[in-house]
Amino acid sequence: MRSLENKVFGVGLARTGTTSLHQAMTLLGLKSAPDSIALLDGMDTEFLRAHDAFFDNPIPFRYQALEQTCPNSKWIVTQRPVEAWITSMEWLFGPGLDRLSGDMRTIGDRVHRQLYGSDQFDETRLRAIYHQHYEQLAEWVRGRPAVWIDIDDGFGWSDLCPLLGMEPPPVDFPHANKAQRGGRGRR
Repeated sequence: MRSLENKVFGVGLARTGTTSLHQAMTLLGLKSAPDSIALLDGMDTEFLRAHDAFFDNPIPFRYQALEQTCPNSKWIVTQRPVEAWITSMEWLFGPGLDRLSGDMRTIGDRVHRQLYGSDQFDETRLRAIYHQHYEQLAEWVRGRPAVWIDIDDGFGWSDLCPLLGMEPPPVDFPHANKAQRGGRGRR
């Protein structure tokens, strides 16, 4: 049976490069969970054992419990400026969820109600969550094996591989969901 130790967790909020990180972990040979909905209602240890890396909701809201459950783990904090994040979240709560099938939309709405307090875009609420999350993380990551990445500065293998103790693969770093020029900042 696989261990609960030495996992990799992305604790940046959704829309901060989490899909790119998921793809990067796969290219590094790690088994990255395609989503982490299994952790929405608690610590599913079988799910945690089955994967090496975890990103996107609800991971950013569970980091303290994850540290207790998965000792000796590594932490990747991704952040983008609040204005760009709000724009991306507005897209997510609208067209982003509207494109999903009925079952997936139901799950998305449930995730948003539980983590953001609403399944409707609420800029004031989201700004408060953003600021609180990153202020708490700034204190929490001190002394832990972690890297903090501002995704608007760009990021790649050189940011991740030293933390993971791995050599960069001979392929370009994946940048999924990158906004098209003039787009709405959907990363």
